[in-house]
Amino acid sequence: MDAASIEPGEVVYFLAQSIDGFIADEHGDDSWLGDYFIPELGFHDFIARVGVVIMGRNTWDKIESRGKWPYGQIPGVVASHRQVAAISAPVTVVAGSAASILAEARRKSPPEAAIWLVGGANLATQFLEEGMLSRIELFTFPLLLGGGTPAFRNRSRVALDLAASGTYPRGITRNTWRPVSA
Repeated sequence: MDAASIEPGEVVYFLAQSIDGFIADEHGDDSWLGDYFIPELGFHDFIARVGVVIMGRNTWDKIESRGKWPYGQIPGVVASHRQVAAISAPVTVVAGSAASILAEARRKSPPEAAIWLVGGANLATQFLEEGMLSRIELFTFPLLLGGGTPAFRNRSRVALDLAASGTYPRGITRNTWRPVSA
């Protein structure tokens, strides 16, 4: 599936992980992703369809430490009970349920755009378990980290359907998963 197949309003968890299922190493470092970032993965096509990004507090803290909002004019919603420091970023902080976070994201996003759940295993799991995640675009990079931040922190079983899969240079795989409706 390519970015053009993403439907308006879909909530997409577009992410990369190591073969052993981690999105960052044990120190929270995700710089290893850059070694595998190639145009064929379609990130730029995907981000062009995004109207708002949603992230957890740890992802925000990582962005804040870098001192620059990486998504240009695309607004963000940060799930947190604490305010965030200003780094000239178009973000809103929302505390509460995944439903209230998604409601704020929908208010900020143009109706023809997708919503990107950027990061946060806890947040992704909440969205998935509450039926608010439309699809998972999962890239697996040929690397074993041995520990770190997992892509999900499941508390219950969630069935997924494989909608598409593909392989890319350097041993990268991409799987598009859709949650199975109950």
